[in-house]
Amino acid sequence: MKIAKYFLIALLVFSLLASFASCKKQTEYPVEIGDVIIDIAPNKVGSLSSVVTSAIKLMGYDDRLASEDFGSPLNINVENIVASNISVLFTPIELSENTNNQLKNVGIQIVKLSTPENFEQLKELYKIVGAVMGGNVTGKEVALNINKDLDESFKNIEIFLENKTKFSYVFLYEENIAANNTSFVNNILAKCGGENKIAEENNIDNNKLNELNPDLIIVNTGMKEKLTSNTELTNLNAIKNNKIVEIDVNAFNLMGEGFTKILYDILAVQYPDFLQDTTEKE
Repeated sequence: MKIAKYFLIALLVFSLLASFASCKKQTEYPVEIGDVIIDIAPNKVGSLSSVVTSAIKLMGYDDRLASEDFGSPLNINVENIVASNISVLFTPIELSENTNNQLKNVGIQIVKLSTPENFEQLKELYKIVGAVMGGNVTGKEVALNINKDLDESFKNIEIFLENKTKFSYVFLYEENIAANNTSFVNNILAKCGGENKIAEENNIDNNKLNELNPDLIIVNTGMKEKLTSNTELTNLNAIKNNKIVEIDVNAFNLMGEGFTKILYDILAVQYPDFLQDTTEKE
């Protein structure tokens, strides 16, 4: 009897401890990002990262995003940051020791989030931003829902591509600047059946473009007409087959709202039945 009694007491204590641990895990704050501990939800945040800014807006936290001009990561307006009354500053790079000290002295916490280089890093960035802005439970749930939608979009693409031939492409940020095989663009388009014709180099002239002769060329807004009217490029397969896609490269690089729509627009040019197929599945 005593053994059974002690066993029941031990079981009860264990259950209480487990319950306490479970409750602790569900606490919104503090949020730990590396060695940065954020104790409460920030009322106002600043961002030196266009990707983080886009993520904050996508998650619906833009009412807490500072609108002041903070400059760029390499040319920070410390005076404006201090005067803005923010509690958290997102940055894509390490700030100087002097800048760090100035900001920390007025109670501003600095969260460094590097610009994603691939899809998995993008999803991780969403989770961290969500946690900072909305907490370990609510904020992360918002991020997880966004990531779930992204995963579903790429799953639809994967299913569609099962019996499709891959395509080669060149992605032009500017007239002579292309995305290479270490870029975020390369990682994303590889998931969409694309094979980047550009290796390590970023610079590309007309001769090089003719030599590579990709199936598809993706260009920034306003570049398509200039490319198709260039008499040096008339023999390109992409031009002859009307496989030039004009997109907002800046919106693509922000990786936020409209990101998957841009991907769908690209695929719809290469595969005319793509949008019809995905619509039928939905």
